[in-house]
Amino acid sequence: MRAWRLTTRGEPLELVDLRDPAPGPGEVVLRTMAAGLCLTDVHIANGSLPFGALPVVLGHEVAGVITEVGPEVTEFQVGDRVAVRTGPDGPGVAYDGGFGTVVRTQADRLITIPDGVTYEQAAVATDAGLTSYHALHDKGNIQPGMKVGIISIGGLGSFGVQIAAAAGAEVTAVVRKKALATTALELGAATVVRSIDDVRDLDLIVDFVGSSETVRGSVLGVRHSGRVVVVGGQDESASIPIAVMLMNNVEIVGSNAGTNDELRQVLAMIADRSLKPLLTRIGFGEIPDSLDRLSKGGVAGRLVADMSAG
Repeated sequence: MRAWRLTTRGEPLELVDLRDPAPGPGEVVLRTMAAGLCLTDVHIANGSLPFGALPVVLGHEVAGVITEVGPEVTEFQVGDRVAVRTGPDGPGVAYDGGFGTVVRTQADRLITIPDGVTYEQAAVATDAGLTSYHALHDKGNIQPGMKVGIISIGGLGSFGVQIAAAAGAEVTAVVRKKALATTALELGAATVVRSIDDVRDLDLIVDFVGSSETVRGSVLGVRHSGRVVVVGGQDESASIPIAVMLMNNVEIVGSNAGTNDELRQVLAMIADRSLKPLLTRIGFGEIPDSLDRLSKGGVAGRLVADMSAG
């Protein structure tokens, strides 16, 4: 297998040839067909999120076709099209992931890709879609008619706007770059503002950036008894206006990844076209340069690598 592997934090990924893995009990091996690129990959690579042991093949948004099944695997078979649920204990973080042409993973992380959903769409659904859905529905308890703020329309936020709108919420998108305002409206936002400081009296804000500025602004931007769900981790810490949080009874919760059932729901929404991933496709050889591009900001939606020719 060919793979882009991180050997030293802060250093470029290395193109390596590795032995194809074999599945153990409860595991499968799949041929990677698509892999999404995420800021988490950037943060792991530069050391700001020192997760997992090195060396590791990054890429935690993975979709492919099963080529081998290990003992005790009964729900899947060779040839199945599958998406791999992401998480800190999953591929690309705890062990080798989707920036390699072959991935070994646990069968209980797999969800069958529905007809009509491409590998690229399925790959980004495993994190950008799943994490957004979990943040809004499980942690945010979104309800029809709620006024919901979505900070950023990058990989996660572009899903977040659509998922919130599909739930019947009135969405305000916080988009720093003026050129992306039209994109936010096309995704389903009713209102677009340039700064979190322009937001007030919302029921729920989901912060996909996680900077000190956005967390503080979110606490100020929700109504009494409102909720702030923090998903992004741009800054190591944030300064929170404690008096406002206390007096307004504001709830702040963190959110990460999600469940198999939630991923299944995201894929079903893509299949019925109520959710349309905003994708920019790249090739296997473009992964390192694309991570650098992602680190500089301004990418709307998700970059996704076609791994079929890797």
